[in-house]
Amino acid sequence: MQDRVDLTQTEQDVIDAIILDALSDLHVTQFRIFVEILGTDDSTGCPKEHVLGAEITIDYRNLQATISLYPVVIQDFRKDPFIIIPVIYHEISHLVTSRFKDLVWPLLNLDIQYERACIDAHENTTEILGRLALKYRQSFDKSYRQPRQEESNGKESNGNSETHEKGPAAHQVRTRGAP
Repeated sequence: MQDRVDLTQTEQDVIDAIILDALSDLHVTQFRIFVEILGTDDSTGCPKEHVLGAEITIDYRNLQATISLYPVVIQDFRKDPFIIIPVIYHEISHLVTSRFKDLVWPLLNLDIQYERACIDAHENTTEILGRLALKYRQSFDKSYRQPRQEESNGKESNGNSETHEKGPAAHQVRTRGAP
C-alpha cells in the first residue's frame, strides 16, 4: 500500500492549465472538471503498460466530471511533466466519446466477446481524438512540445556500434500567467 500522494500548488496549476486547454481544444468548455488524487492504485504485479493512470467519471446532466489520477501517473509526472499531457487529453476526450457508449451499449445486449471489442473500439477512438486535439495544441503552443535533447559532452553508445546524442532533459510545462 502506497502513501497518499498530494500535489503541490504548482503541480495543481499545471494540471489545471492543461485541463482548460484540453476542454477548449475539444470544444467541451461547458463542463466543470474536478481532479482527485487517489491514495492507492491497483497495480501490484501489473506490467507498466497495463497500469491504470487515470479515469474519468462524467455527470452529463450537470455538465461536470471528475478526473481521478492514480499515484503511478503522479510519480511519472514528477519525473517528466510531459507525461501528464496525453493522459489528461485522453480523459477529456471521454467527454465526447462516452455519451454515445452510455446511450447505445445497454440497448445492444452484447455477448462478452463482442462487448470487449466494443470497449477496445471506444478506448481507441478516445485515444485518437485525444492525440488529434493534442497535435492541434502543439501546432501553435510550443510549451506543449517536449524539448529535444541537446548534445552534451559526448555521445552514448547503444552497443550496436550506433551512437545517439545524449543531453539534459529539462522538461517544463508553462502555465498561463506564470513568469
